[in-house]
Amino acid sequence: MIPYVLKSIFIILLVVGTVTDLKSRLLPNKLTVSGIAFGLIIHVTESILLSSISPIIDSAAGLFACGGFLFLVAFVSKGGMGMGDVKFSAMIGAYLGFKYGIIALFTAIILGGAFGLILIALKKATRKTAVPFGPFLALGSVAAVFFESPINNLIQGLIKQPFG
Repeated sequence: MIPYVLKSIFIILLVVGTVTDLKSRLLPNKLTVSGIAFGLIIHVTESILLSSISPIIDSAAGLFACGGFLFLVAFVSKGGMGMGDVKFSAMIGAYLGFKYGIIALFTAIILGGAFGLILIALKKATRKTAVPFGPFLALGSVAAVFFESPINNLIQGLIKQPFG
């Protein structure tokens, strides 16, 4: 029962983030920072129950990898990526951990990029058109949780293809 409650809370955070980002193009700190804290608390509790530091390390690694990557994107793009997206990604990494967080982020980038290309091809947008990224981060997170194996196989295939 507890894992379903925790997953439900995470899904609620993703839905609220998606709706808010689509309506206002903002991901508020109340949502992202509390989500980060929630993800860390879950993994600290898990570490205590398992007498292992691994869950804390996994959560922190996910937070810094996902949030850190988008922070670099935001820094390099000079405003092309908002800090709300950075914190939303960090929240996802804190909750999902390193492996699932990276899968969620990779999936979000693919989905967001494909959506952007479709908009450009249909002449509904240009490269400079702002598109909320939060919904793609949420979709990537759901995909990582429910479709981890096929996505992982796809990623490994793409990595091996150019070098194999």
